[in-house]
Amino acid sequence: MIRIGQHVKYAIDAYTRREFLLAFEQACIALDMTAKNYYNSHKSTAKNYQNLLKEYLWLLELMSFSGINLEESTFGNFSFVDSHDKQHDNPSMQEILYHIVRCSLIHGDQSDQIFRFHQEDSIFLGKDILMLPYRVLWGLLGVVVFCKANKNETTADGYYLSIYNRQYDINMSWGIEELIHTQYLELIKNSPRVKLNILKEHFYKTFESEASIMQKQA
Repeated sequence: MIRIGQHVKYAIDAYTRREFLLAFEQACIALDMTAKNYYNSHKSTAKNYQNLLKEYLWLLELMSFSGINLEESTFGNFSFVDSHDKQHDNPSMQEILYHIVRCSLIHGDQSDQIFRFHQEDSIFLGKDILMLPYRVLWGLLGVVVFCKANKNETTADGYYLSIYNRQYDINMSWGIEELIHTQYLELIKNSPRVKLNILKEHFYKTFESEASIMQKQA
């Protein structure tokens, strides 16, 4: 069986070749395996995958969404129905990364909305539109590599992850989440953070007709 460390290598190799969707697919597989390790489970589950991401939203913020408080952010502009016909009106980042990213790559699930990754460092929001930066990949791989449940993993030599111009040799960094979390706490201590609570109403405004307003006033 292909080990987690190999999937990390494959993801970085694919990104280097600019095969971005393949890179994200490999990262998603590695996250599935990490969730099984973290929760000591024999099978992959949607609940464990999303809970793992929720536990490490701080790391995604650090590596992919600098200054955005992902724990309290929601994206009502990108509501969707998942493969179990459950409605997500104000999805969280972990719900989007599981249902929209992971499931579309692994199972070929499709969405009516427009979801893309792009080269810019910004998040683009619109009516049924969500565009995230490619650097999300590094946050996902950071969860895999730094997670304490993977402390005994290995990968090929010569692979690194970077956080604010500091490089971490992956083979020397498996499971060092406490060190990384300490750096995160130091960073946010004096840095501004924003919370995104994007509502449907930001894009789906309702206007009463002048006649309707006059009837209410009469």
